[in-house]
Amino acid sequence: MQYEFPRSSKITIREDRAIGGSSQMRGAHVDALGFNILFILERDPQLALDILKLYRRAADLKPESPKATDGQMMDLGEQIEEVKKMLANRVV
Repeated sequence: MQYEFPRSSKITIREDRAIGGSSQMRGAHVDALGFNILFILERDPQLALDILKLYRRAADLKPESPKATDGQMMDLGEQIEEVKKMLANRVV
């Protein structure tokens, strides 16, 4: 039996932009965001620090980490849908 690697996507982040992203709605395998942290740091240091704090928190998530409950997802439903629309329309 051949091992199947998890699907992945690549993100291009330009030097003159704060973020880049990929969306399954546009053919990517993974919905993802990437940050040009130096670009952000030079323009909004507090935002850069906030992103790095969230990065540390996200880095602790593993495949075996418990998933959010349906209730948690429903509470954030409108915000989640807005993010999906932004990814689909390349607003990010």
